[in-house]
Amino acid sequence: MYQKELDFLCDILARRHVRTTLLDPERIQPDGGELFPLQSYGGLPASALLPLREERTVYVLADDFDLEYLALALPQEMGGRLLLIGPYVRRPLSEEKTSEIGERAGIPPGEKKLLDEFLTRAPSIGENSALFATLDCFFERLWGSGRYTFSDLTAERGPVEMLPGESVQRERRGGPEVAMQVLENRYRIENEMIRAVAEGQSQQVLAVFEHFAGTPLERRSADPLRNLRNYCIIMNTLFRKAVESAGVHPFYIDSASSTFAHRIEQTPSTEACLEIMREMAEGYSRLVRKHKTGHLSPPVQKAILTIDADLSGDLSLSALAEAQGISPGHLCALFKKETGKTLTAFVLHRRIKYAKHLLSSTHLQVQTVAAWCGIMDVQYFSKLFKKHTGQTPKDYRASFLSHPSSHTS
Repeated sequence: MYQKELDFLCDILARRHVRTTLLDPERIQPDGGELFPLQSYGGLPASALLPLREERTVYVLADDFDLEYLALALPQEMGGRLLLIGPYVRRPLSEEKTSEIGERAGIPPGEKKLLDEFLTRAPSIGENSALFATLDCFFERLWGSGRYTFSDLTAERGPVEMLPGESVQRERRGGPEVAMQVLENRYRIENEMIRAVAEGQSQQVLAVFEHFAGTPLERRSADPLRNLRNYCIIMNTLFRKAVESAGVHPFYIDSASSTFAHRIEQTPSTEACLEIMREMAEGYSRLVRKHKTGHLSPPVQKAILTIDADLSGDLSLSALAEAQGISPGHLCALFKKETGKTLTAFVLHRRIKYAKHLLSSTHLQVQTVAAWCGIMDVQYFSKLFKKHTGQTPKDYRASFLSHPSSHTS
């Protein structure tokens, strides 16, 4: 009972990078150490979960780093397990706050950067957020509207007493070496992802990105969202240069780069930033597969670029050859040898493809679509379109609106 609702909630939280843990209360040991610790400096004590047995109660706890958790005992029909949600923060932590947390937790100055990165990655759940409203709906589903209470235990924790000099007396496991390893690991994963993008390997890109999403990022701003936006901008630049080095002309790169740059500044959350980074990695690798021309001779590269730049222009063999100062016969032979298609067939393929895009995504008149595709005679355009698609332009548009999934190209 309610298992589907629980699975749905866990899926939603996972998409927002909020951890959910199901625990058996009978197996929680008083001396069981700490959950989700940072190095050897503490976390949420397992013993803190022992008294959380009250039914219809959502407990709010905090660990040694002021990260918060929600804990509740699930109904007996769901196994009587304890659901732990977190860690999370209610609002972004300032640099001053992380410094205070580091001092209280006894973290040496050499590991302060590691702490900042750790806390920056903590997801935010504001009390007025949509995610908190989702949690509220789940609690009402379990116990009924207004039939449960919140028990905030964060105020009961009190300040942590430290002896003078305790922060430097604690055992240091790793020290600056650990922070260096974290930094080196992030750069290694970045390089793997950039290399996969430059090779156009989408599956490899996505596999590497899963590792990347779990690595801490350097904190350059006190605002986690601004910090991640800045990192998106950096990755956009790195991907752009990787694609250019793979032989993709700036004409194709600039449009994608500008689109991503605009979207980055409009991102409403850190989760949206991570999604944009994933889309950038996949999108730029797709760009390599589609427009990589390094294997083509300069005359053929120039011809293809001219064709893609303006399908409404004069793209005849003679015009394209004259623009480069070579003979039509030479360009024709090169084009056929390197692409496997005649130049005329290549141009027509591009024009039909663009026409299909315009017909399916706009309400332009057919004669306008024909003109934008470089075919001024609308009747001739309709004849060509039907020959290559099996439908007239109007029929294609009508069928696309009725069954868009059946048109994959």
